Amino acid sequence: MKTTNFITKLITVITLLFYFTNNFAAESLKDTVSFRTRKINCLEINGRLAKHHRSTSDFYTVILVKGNDVVQSITKKDSESFDFTLEEGAFYAIKIIKDGYAQKLISIDTKINRRNLMEWRYKLIFKAELVSEKEYLALDKDTQDFPSAIIRFSNQINCFDYSKEYTKNIKHSLYSGIKSKGQIASNN
Repeated sequence: MKTTNFITKLITVITLLFYFTNNFAAESLKDTVSFRTRKINCLEINGRLAKHHRSTSDFYTVILVKGNDVVQSITKKDSESFDFTLEEGAFYAIKIIKDGYAQKLISIDTKINRRNLMEWRYKLIFKAELVSEKEYLALDKDTQDFPSAIIRFSNQINCFDYSKEYTKNIKHSLYSGIKSKGQIASNN
């Protein structure tokens, strides 16, 4: 009788343990799935303009675009920097607009191939150099609409960085029609 009572209690405890373990595991799985589909902030951008001497305005505008939607538009003094926080797994564009200068376009891909869970937030700081409208008119017309830089996550250095090869090639293409910087200066 004692053995039967003990076996019944043991089966009841094992059944309850099995029931609660399965429910807890199912809830954990749901949470893992929601974590994977939920976007987290992964990149803090801090940018500023490089100093210009021939500025017609003391202000510039920065527009953050995600996909085809404007996320934020801010106006800053030339001496001030701008900050954005970007979600992982999206394509962004930063447009920098200033009177007397050509618009600057920077493309950012926040897809992270390899994630270090302890360091999930990254920071990128940069200075943007603008080209005067007069100089811009002398540049290659077919290349003008392309971004001046593409920023993406680099597994080799475990951070976000711009593509040096792309930037070098786009600069070369832009200035390919100009024989020397003297030609640009003479246009000013």
